[in-house]
Amino acid sequence: MSFLRSIEEKLETAYERWIGKIFKGPLKPGEIAGKAIRVMIRNKKVSINKIYVPNYYQIYLSKEDYLQIQPIMDSFGEEISEILVANAAERNFTIPGKPQVTFEINSELSQGQLKIDTKYVETKSPS
Repeated sequence: MSFLRSIEEKLETAYERWIGKIFKGPLKPGEIAGKAIRVMIRNKKVSINKIYVPNYYQIYLSKEDYLQIQPIMDSFGEEISEILVANAAERNFTIPGKPQVTFEINSELSQGQLKIDTKYVETKSPS
């Protein structure tokens, strides 16, 4: 299954680069949120009774796109977190804790491109 996932990710990356070259311009917030949802779904882990999705999302942007969202970065990260929670609930996925969303510049990305890395971060339950 990971072989197919690898092919899918490569095709998606190639498609996004091709579209990015044709329609140059800054990323729109909806594009970033949509990709976060797709990455969440792709990185789900099936357990005995639950389907878990990552709770940490590192979003890499070009310098131009990063500077564009920098003034609203905290609010936008919070909004993406809420969108991830809502989409996970619609699909009966479990997110361990509240999703954390952070942004970083990746100098290898051109304007209009993004990359998202996810991971599962252990959350501490209140005592």
